Amino acid sequence: LKLQFLYFIEPMTEPEKEPLERDVIKGHHAEMRKRVREGKTLSEVWEENKKNGEGLEKYAAAMKDLGETWKEGDEVPERVKWGVEFALKYFKGTNATGAKKARVEDTSSGLVLQLLKPEKRKYFDEHNEPLPKDKESALKEKLAEQWGIPDDTPLRLLDVGSCYNPFALHSAEHNFDVTALDLCPAKDSSVLTCDFTNVVFSDTLKQSPPLTVTSLPYQGFDVVVFSLLLSYMPCPVMRFRCFQNAFRALRQNGVLLVITPRTVGKKNLEWLNHWNKAAAALGFTRIAQDIRKKIICLAFRKNPDCKDPPDVPDEVLNTIPIGA
Repeated sequence: LKLQFLYFIEPMTEPEKEPLERDVIKGHHAEMRKRVREGKTLSEVWEENKKNGEGLEKYAAAMKDLGETWKEGDEVPERVKWGVEFALKYFKGTNATGAKKARVEDTSSGLVLQLLKPEKRKYFDEHNEPLPKDKESALKEKLAEQWGIPDDTPLRLLDVGSCYNPFALHSAEHNFDVTALDLCPAKDSSVLTCDFTNVVFSDTLKQSPPLTVTSLPYQGFDVVVFSLLLSYMPCPVMRFRCFQNAFRALRQNGVLLVITPRTVGKKNLEWLNHWNKAAAALGFTRIAQDIRKKIICLAFRKNPDCKDPPDVPDEVLNTIPIGA
């Protein structure tokens, strides 16, 4: 694994927040970066952070308040609405109302259409003509049978850095089975405690004690969501570990959805190219990029022909610059 893939550049600006939220969130990260610059390893600082109960509770409360500011009135937060709708279209060819797309040729799921593209190119290269409609229809049915999810089967969604489980609150009617994780969940939420950067994988989700995750099911999820997560991680190494474990958590052809605050100016979007290149290096294909007024939404498909990304030794990770 080339070291350049570990350089996940951090967004430079965030939407305006109340002073308390800004001070708590930025101050929390600044303190961790300071301790690394003073000579401690990232692993040491991260373990100290996990034991800072009072600090984490304040951070969780600030993040919950921040998350609630990303919606107007009682409407579904834009980031949640985008994630739910994209997952439904990708796996089942429906929108949030349950309706199929209007155009006949688009009624297949986004996943089937993604898998169909290379098959159509291959046929054209071999026969110098487009794939006939009858063969295309038969191929769609075959791909849907192999990789699709029936309409009555729940979509298994893993929400990492969930805080207060907004996806469960707004996706239940659309048949999602949500597992929500956070290092320090908001009080009175259904979120499980988990350090996703260091989680292990097994054949099932395990908890010990209750509500604290000790392992996640390997390839056990159709969708993994990083909503307002990566840009709030204290350093590039932590982002790398998140992408790495998302790959392990997803089924073949599963989708990783990344929603992050939008930065201002073309130069400040350079980090986006770094994220895209790093994801590709780990075995993801970017299939969507939606730059909106306040957020940027990305979707990555897990390539079925890629092996799991290799582990990177701590002594290597600890040499990666963490920025200012």
